[in-house]
Amino acid sequence: ISTLKPSKPDPDSEKTKEDTEDSDQENMRKPLPVSSLYWMKQPVTQPVIEAYKLAEEHASLFDELPCFCNCAPLEHNSLLDCYRTTHGMSCPLCRAEARKADRLSKAGKSNAIIALEIVKRFWRERIEPE
Repeated sequence: ISTLKPSKPDPDSEKTKEDTEDSDQENMRKPLPVSSLYWMKQPVTQPVIEAYKLAEEHASLFDELPCFCNCAPLEHNSLLDCYRTTHGMSCPLCRAEARKADRLSKAGKSNAIIALEIVKRFWRERIEPE
């Protein structure tokens, strides 16, 4: 019978508490993976798939953009939050914001300019609570 001795931890490979917290926080600020949408009860259309792909591609940008679909009661603080849940699947306004942000980003606009353009374009179209 051989006995296993615990190996000594490698000090170079140990993560600090701050590293772990940063990694956890980074993982929390990502949209749902497109592959997970197919398991939802809602129908998955091509515009929905495209919007979630845009959220994956532009996660840090979407995290800086406001959303005007009245998702604040869902405790959403940015457009990214709409894509961290299934909310983006059923909200045409969120999908429109995603497409607009993508077009502006591909045109080389800064995040600040994109945010201003989103506000100018969608503020008046926001969905009011019933």
